[in-house]
Amino acid sequence: MKTSVFAACLLAVLCTVTSTVFARPEDVPEIPSMAWIDRPWEYRYLLYVDETRTFGRHRKEQDSREGDSKEGGPRIARMPGPFAANWLVQRGLDYKGNPDLLAVVRLDIKKDRTITTPNDWGVELKARLNWYEYIVLAPNQLKPEKIIKFGDFFMGSFAASDTAYSPSICNLSFGDNVLPAPLEQSGRYVEKDYDPISHGYFGCREWTAQLYEPERPYIDVSSYEYEVDYDKPILKSGSRKGSPPFKKPLTWAPEIKPFIGFSRFEDAPKPVIGNHLGQWVCLNDCPNGESPGQIADIKQWASKQGWPAPKPPKDVRAFKDKKVKAEDFVD
Repeated sequence: MKTSVFAACLLAVLCTVTSTVFARPEDVPEIPSMAWIDRPWEYRYLLYVDETRTFGRHRKEQDSREGDSKEGGPRIARMPGPFAANWLVQRGLDYKGNPDLLAVVRLDIKKDRTITTPNDWGVELKARLNWYEYIVLAPNQLKPEKIIKFGDFFMGSFAASDTAYSPSICNLSFGDNVLPAPLEQSGRYVEKDYDPISHGYFGCREWTAQLYEPERPYIDVSSYEYEVDYDKPILKSGSRKGSPPFKKPLTWAPEIKPFIGFSRFEDAPKPVIGNHLGQWVCLNDCPNGESPGQIADIKQWASKQGWPAPKPPKDVRAFKDKKVKAEDFVD
């Protein structure tokens, strides 16, 4: 294919990603962050889970310096914003031997978009989708001083169009990406290799795929990662998992890292569980009215409900962006 044709095809592909990326100036609303997309509200709750050591700092930083690109737009606060944690769950111990806690914020929402979870601002907040394709939580006012960005509404892209995990709500700060390369060069779903050290393998697509699978009884938010097992001898040969050139054996080291989630009005309640370095916990919608907290024996816990015990996925990057060539879009 000639270079000029390839470039034209690539441009055509990129322009289909989202209307907001290449919008003409005359098509941009006066205040984009307050221009609501008319779409029926479908989410009965939004879930935000973070480590307590960063949760407190983000609460203090709720008056973000971010603002709309147009004069007169509201400041955009970050989650958790004015919301206190609904509950804390101990996922284990930190390196000092102190409780390692996760802060869980669950925002319950009515079909009219009203958020029933209390907030520090003392005003009624409504959940909306704005022109930027952000899910935002905004005071029911004509020109509010500030709004809260919960996440990015993801309807798929030319490199990720599987309805198994879309539509979804993603969080770029927690490692998700909603645009494929070359528009985004980092994130757990980019086609190139991904280093899970910061954000982990679990994100919005994994959440959504488990939520949308009718036969799956729970949502496992574990990031299934490996670490070197120094207690085992160095591998000399064989098919066991190792890291060349030293052939050090690896072992599972799953973690629960910060994430967001959601559930629709049409979805049956599913427990949200995870494994952090061997300790299983239930974070939300625990069965039989149980309070969120640690699970003593995951096999017994699952068997009691008639469910199979959770297992690591066969491919921790099953939902990464597909590699797309411009010529694939030439008719």
